[in-house]
Amino acid sequence: CGPGLMNGLANLHNARRARTPVVNLVGDQAHHHRPLDAPLTADTEALARTVSAWVRTSAAAHAVGADAAQAVAAAMSAPGHVTSLVLPSDVCWNAGGVVGTPRPPSGPQPVDPGAVEAAARLLERGEPTLVSYGPQRWARV
Repeated sequence: CGPGLMNGLANLHNARRARTPVVNLVGDQAHHHRPLDAPLTADTEALARTVSAWVRTSAAAHAVGADAAQAVAAAMSAPGHVTSLVLPSDVCWNAGGVVGTPRPPSGPQPVDPGAVEAAARLLERGEPTLVSYGPQRWARV
């Protein structure tokens, strides 16, 4: 539940910064327990949003498979993301689950040709230059 997610936030933050694909499955109170403010009740979606590029709470057992397939595709989409699927207890224990159809992840966004040309002009100057081309990757030119 929410408190357990909070225990892992530091590592999920690191995964997000490193663009590591992670599908995070988070339990939650059953829908009929939420109004009772049970001890582990938290705003789980809000907590997950602090480290996730994609967050969804499955509303019914039949939706979990499709939601999980979308979470995997979102996590594997370039350049890699943390995703969080919140699963209320009743959604997990109710009958009617359906296996999701795998979805292909999206590829990287195309690079603006103008940006490439501008970078080439800067490199042609021959001045000392630092090129950053990804998380914690650099080259001195």
